[in-house]
Amino acid sequence: MNKRYKQNQSGFTLLEALFFILFISIIVVSVIYSSSLVIRKNTVSEQKILASHFSEEVREWLRGEKEADWPALFAKSSVVGITYCFNASVVSWPSAGNCQGSYSLSGQYLREVTLTRVVDAAGNSQIRAIITVSFKDGVNVISARDNTLFAPWE
Repeated sequence: MNKRYKQNQSGFTLLEALFFILFISIIVVSVIYSSSLVIRKNTVSEQKILASHFSEEVREWLRGEKEADWPALFAKSSVVGITYCFNASVVSWPSAGNCQGSYSLSGQYLREVTLTRVVDAAGNSQIRAIITVSFKDGVNVISARDNTLFAPWE
């Protein structure tokens, strides 16, 4: 009877141990993968916030230029739109032309502004400023766009 009792005892077999290890491994890999996704999304969110800051920075600078000298700002625009590359850390008038893929603002951002002359329903001249700040996230290019209208009477 003692011999038979030992044969009926249950314990972990090698197959059960392997399934347990596999189950624990899947859980650990899932947690690590989820954590890496959260870190990546936080990094992209941080980059979007900084892109928004760069956009706001040039918009406020343009507002100051408008207040200081509307005719000079108006001369920097055209009916078809003129694009300027504001990739310097200090905002000042660059020569006309797009950035041509140069992500040199803070080492990873591209900031372009297109100034277009528009006329409202009353015949008043305005300037539409389309500010685009782009950055690369791996192979993807993410852009934040700001569309602002400047008028001499604001």
